[in-house]
Amino acid sequence: MKQNLVLDFNHKIGIHCASTAMRDILEYYGLVLTEELCFGLGCGLSFVYWRSPGMFMLLQGRGNQLEKDICEFLGLPIDYIKTEHSEFGWQLTEKYLEQGIPVIVEVDMSYLDYLRERFCLVEGYMLGEHKVVVVGFDKFQEVVYLSDYAWKNFKAVSFNDLRKARNSKSKIAAPKNAIYAVYPFPRHRSLSIALKNAMRVTCHRMLYSWDPAIGVGAVRKFANEVTRWPRIMDESRLRTNAFISHMMLEKVGTGGGAFRRIYSRFLQQAADILHIRQLNSLAREYGDLAKLWTNIADLFAVSARSPESGIFSGEQTVRELLTEVALREEQAIRNLNKYVNE
Repeated sequence: MKQNLVLDFNHKIGIHCASTAMRDILEYYGLVLTEELCFGLGCGLSFVYWRSPGMFMLLQGRGNQLEKDICEFLGLPIDYIKTEHSEFGWQLTEKYLEQGIPVIVEVDMSYLDYLRERFCLVEGYMLGEHKVVVVGFDKFQEVVYLSDYAWKNFKAVSFNDLRKARNSKSKIAAPKNAIYAVYPFPRHRSLSIALKNAMRVTCHRMLYSWDPAIGVGAVRKFANEVTRWPRIMDESRLRTNAFISHMMLEKVGTGGGAFRRIYSRFLQQAADILHIRQLNSLAREYGDLAKLWTNIADLFAVSARSPESGIFSGEQTVRELLTEVALREEQAIRNLNKYVNE
């Protein structure tokens, strides 16, 4: 086994962790796509509204299997592995690296200092859905080299810190030492067909999700319930949830506006590739939705400082904003469904 190894891996700063990781990995193998195309091909557009048993309110504007979806639609080989055993998880990671294969791993941000400091994570905040690319290691220095979306240079973290971050027992998406390893590929499926199929699946998941916590139904539920959060939790928990909701909608790798801004740019690029002019008008609609979600995120930021203000104020303008975003989310996804199936 090698004592040190760093892949010749090119990384550019991106918007979202998973779409940046997949863009860089595909380019590593010679397939150059924009991050926006990777986000759309991975069915990145979604909405999650879920309350954990500990009264943690999860708001999220993206899908949860972007890496696998991109590979499915483009016909690329990928291994996806989870294990409860951290040592086995690292052995697998090392094995892939020695074959020249960069590895995407899931981590809990609260265990890595550079992430905790960058995003001012509150005490007790644990979420294991952050994706980084392991590109090398140095056993003499006892460090692992990570490519992360918002940093130009590789981040060196200790073996021990990465092990803890990958093996977190977070009740919200525990990482379980997850590995995504894309193999070299000599060819891929038609980009046009892949784009259409990805948009069709995105629409189906948003409109007909089996899970009430996902899709347009979840948007409606959020719009109806959020102003009542003060009735079900104490002020400390309310402040924490308001802060986290602000971060999840606007700051932590969303590109702003609950991922609607990056999806708007994806639709513009897809319109040029597919020659579907209606996608340009829909791109503008998602740009408008991004502004509405940014407004909601800003209200959460106000509520984090003063719970009786912002989104919990009870003001008519807040209720109107929530109603508007729910209506326009459903109309936009129905229009997309119509355009890609005509």
